[in-house]
Amino acid sequence: MRGWYPCDLVRVRLVSAPCSLAASGTSGSPGTDGPVAETFQEVLTLVGAGQGTFVVGEHVTRFYARPDVVYVPLRDAPPLRWGPVWPTARETARVQAFVAAAAEIVPGTAAYDW
Repeated sequence: MRGWYPCDLVRVRLVSAPCSLAASGTSGSPGTDGPVAETFQEVLTLVGAGQGTFVVGEHVTRFYARPDVVYVPLRDAPPLRWGPVWPTARETARVQAFVAAAAEIVPGTAAYDW
């Protein structure tokens, strides 16, 4: 099966959800006219029902296998970067210690400067 490319996303309806790629688009932009979901489970239900498409990281294919959802790789998309994030106002010594420990175990783990 051929992989999709980001330019292909303008041809499909994207399901929008808080913190999703589609949520960052503007109303009326290509690919952002799909339904809105409040939870990831609702996203999967909408996709499975043929109501739209949703961009996910590769790990989702392992943890959310469903007979009504097909995962198609975006071959030329950059990898998703994951890391610990938290509201700055709630940073504590425990949070700092956790991030420091994670960085020792998993190289490249660091808080992102949002």
